[in-house]
Amino acid sequence: MEGGAKERAENVLRVLEKRGIPVDAAVRERVTGCTGLDALGRWLDRAFIVGRAEELFDPDQDASGAP
Repeated sequence: MEGGAKERAENVLRVLEKRGIPVDAAVRERVTGCTGLDALGRWLDRAFIVGRAEELFDPDQDASGAP
């Protein structure tokens, strides 16, 4: 994983952790295994608004919080 992707993945998980949102092994693996900065950027934005970690990957979620 390139440095920028690793840092961004760590940020996604940190936001979820600080918000008290549980992250299971499957979500953690998908986030840390991703090397696409665009996807990780979308997930980071979503990490601030989702109610469950799995919603990071929902294409209907956006940064406004509206489905």
